[in-house]
Amino acid sequence: MIHGSCSDYRAAATIDMEHDRADIDRKVRCPTLAFFGANGTMARNFDIPAEWRKRCANVTAESLAGGHFFIDQFPQDTARVLARFVAGIAF
Repeated sequence: MIHGSCSDYRAAATIDMEHDRADIDRKVRCPTLAFFGANGTMARNFDIPAEWRKRCANVTAESLAGGHFFIDQFPQDTARVLARFVAGIAF
C-alpha cells in the first residue's frame, strides 16, 4: 500500500502532468462521483464539485461530514452514497 501510494504521488508530479497536457481540452464523459469530506482541507479551500466539472461532463457531488478519512469515519454512510450512485448509472 505504501509503495502504491508513493507511486501515485510520484506520477502526479511527473507523467500525470504530461497526460493532462495531452487532453486538457477534453472532458471525461462517464458518470463521475465527486465524493469528499465536507470538513476537510480541500473542501475548505476549493469548490470541489466545480473543480471536477472542469474536467468531467457528468458530475454528481456528494459529501459527508469529516475530513480526509471520512470513509473510515462513516463507513455505512459511505456505502449508502456509493450504492445510490452506482444504482443510478445505466450500463
